[in-house]
Amino acid sequence: MLLDRYEILSELGRGGFGTVYKARQLATGQSVAIKVLHGLRGLGDEDQQRHIARFQREMRLCGQLHHPNIVRLIDSGVLDDGRVYTAFEYVPGQTLAKLLAEGGALAPTEARHLMLQTLDALSCAHSIGVVHRDLKPHNIMVVATGARRNALVLDFGLATLVDDSQFKKNYATLTGAHEVLGTPAYSAPEQLRGLAATPSSDLFSWALVFLECLTGVRPVRGRTMQEIIFQQLGPHPIPMPSALRAHPLGRILARLLSKDPEARQVKSGKLLREIDACDLKGLQLPVAVPERASTGPEQKDQPSEEKDVSTHTAMPQVGLTAPKPVEGAHSPQLEDKRHWHTALCCTLNLTPKSKDGFDLEESDECIQLGQQVCIEVGRSFSGSLGSILGDQVLLYFGLEARDPEHAQNAAYAALELIQELRRRSARAPAHKRESLEVRASLHSGPTVAHRAGLLGTVPRIAAQLSTRAPPGRILVSADTAQLLRASFILELEGEHGPASSSSQTFWLKSQQGHRANEPVNGGP
Repeated sequence: MLLDRYEILSELGRGGFGTVYKARQLATGQSVAIKVLHGLRGLGDEDQQRHIARFQREMRLCGQLHHPNIVRLIDSGVLDDGRVYTAFEYVPGQTLAKLLAEGGALAPTEARHLMLQTLDALSCAHSIGVVHRDLKPHNIMVVATGARRNALVLDFGLATLVDDSQFKKNYATLTGAHEVLGTPAYSAPEQLRGLAATPSSDLFSWALVFLECLTGVRPVRGRTMQEIIFQQLGPHPIPMPSALRAHPLGRILARLLSKDPEARQVKSGKLLREIDACDLKGLQLPVAVPERASTGPEQKDQPSEEKDVSTHTAMPQVGLTAPKPVEGAHSPQLEDKRHWHTALCCTLNLTPKSKDGFDLEESDECIQLGQQVCIEVGRSFSGSLGSILGDQVLLYFGLEARDPEHAQNAAYAALELIQELRRRSARAPAHKRESLEVRASLHSGPTVAHRAGLLGTVPRIAAQLSTRAPPGRILVSADTAQLLRASFILELEGEHGPASSSSQTFWLKSQQGHRANEPVNGGP
């Protein structure tokens, strides 16, 4: 029993901060879905209050949403032990995620029907300044209570308010600095960069879900969460079957899947009319997205999202990804070709601030933050993610575009990484027990890229060098130093092995014209 008002019947799902139950309301006998916030043990008082406040805000926001394709809020309150709960109408159906997993791609007309209903529900929320922020197949229920199946949108728990919302003055901003909410595989790039979510962010997520309905395959996939984030932040367009890309519907989705949020500015009413007017007869799509999307055994390594209720995290896994071709190019242009590139190996280093030592959960959170910073900074200097192994991140420069300034870009990225992590550590709450720094190393050399991955000793040597660098320092091989002397200040670290120029290593101090350890703003 729950508060003598509900009889708990079964558990429907469980996530990082909440559990959803199926229950029966005793007063009316109707079935309800009850979400109870939990899992706050180990969080500081400030974090606990933020999560509780976000949960309470969900019920207030949902109380303002009245639409036939949005699940209705019934009740809310606080349990005897201080946990908060909300009760929604129970929807007798299945999630869109389960429907696609069991049956594959939907017929184009069926996909359009469900997604137009979802879009109309979003339009209702956007009209009062509410952004869903976590739209994905798991948050869309498909019900068959009438002559055809219909869609209902769930879980506005991660919703935020746009700046001009009529409710803005009534609700505090509850997302902490640099906190990324939502599910990376469906999040707009600006959300992953920590910027404010807007209605155009929801449209990006909506277009990804629509594309998945048409193909039966998740458009953005990877072996680790970091790979997924890198794809979302990268310059390449979301892969789309050629038959769809050439169709009016595909052109609409491509516009909504732009990495630039300004390109997605469109009124929901106009968008509904455009999609409704598309002639879908004869639109034949393959069951899987071609081009760069991965298939096969990799799918079993993806982070599970079936039961999530809040923010996703994932432990990194071992893996070396083959280089992704520039849009419009094909892999044979890169395969079996030997060319020079530079590897930047970043080894994240945690130091306890007090005699209390490390906190396991906090340490894992710090390492994941460091991994994300490495990916973001590397991308800003034209780098490619090679692999992530625990506290070590490997980035490649000059691999895809064969940039002749690959070593310089890698050096700029290494200097910026150290400064950015120092800035983040300086802004960390006082109660944090660890400080985060990075040991970095650079090595340049030839590599052969083909379907099997990368061949050559460059990543191995870079990884070995990073273990010798103290926190906050950048160790450079002689091969890379030759490419950096004109633009950077280098200091001889030592010689290893027989005396020769190739056995020397150097400390990267700063860019020419900057004092050592002075922040280098901007790029090359």
